[in-house]
Amino acid sequence: MPATSATLVYTVSPVGVLQATPLSVLLGNVIIDDTVTMLLEMYGVTLTSDTTGVAFGGAQRTIVFGLGAEFNKYFPDGTDQTSPFQNLFTHQFGQALGSKVLQSVVIA
Repeated sequence: MPATSATLVYTVSPVGVLQATPLSVLLGNVIIDDTVTMLLEMYGVTLTSDTTGVAFGGAQRTIVFGLGAEFNKYFPDGTDQTSPFQNLFTHQFGQALGSKVLQSVVIA
């Protein structure tokens, strides 16, 4: 069955005196790179959701992309459909926050 969405979850743990709530605000304020989203659109990928909150004692940002027929043409069922999303915004978020950012990718 072809994938219909990709959910990327980025987690940042508070360091020093920075608490989880202010950290989630900072993480949520990082504007994702339009160049990346425009490139993804060429492959039938659209941004459908971008939320930030506090989870597991740290800040968590969840970005969901919708995957269309075009995406499934380039990355058919049975191939590594997670590859275009591996560490997609990890560096950008980490650089903006000056902190280590962990990402997990789930395709559903």
